[in-house]
Amino acid sequence: MAQVDFGFLNDLIGFRLKQAHARYAGEAEKRMKDLGLSPQQFSILALVALNPGIIQSRLMDSLYLSRSTCGDMVDQLVRNGLMRREPIDRRSFALGLTDEGETRLSAAKTLVFDGTTPSKARLTAQEQQDLLRLLAKLADH
Repeated sequence: MAQVDFGFLNDLIGFRLKQAHARYAGEAEKRMKDLGLSPQQFSILALVALNPGIIQSRLMDSLYLSRSTCGDMVDQLVRNGLMRREPIDRRSFALGLTDEGETRLSAAKTLVFDGTTPSKARLTAQEQQDLLRLLAKLADH
């Protein structure tokens, strides 16, 4: 089967990021499936664990999620017993993890940080550090 010529698309940062994300997200999705989590749900659990009491709008802004997507995911995580909402006032709720949420996040972190993933195997330790630094620079722009 012939290779596809991407031509000038290979020179576009956004295009290459999307390709890398698609490959990595697919691997991450497969690895977390047994835990009943998606990569986005993992990110939500992680941010809530790192920022106890975070409110949903701050979570939404931090992960670049739409209001409805974030709301649906938080609702699902609450229904599944992984997160809880604690009222701050009539319109705001502080988010926190349940004990089961902490356990599931810990198991997911082990999968995510497992050094045997195909994506990590393609990069040296220095390349991984350089990539993270450059991605942070792009994200923080």
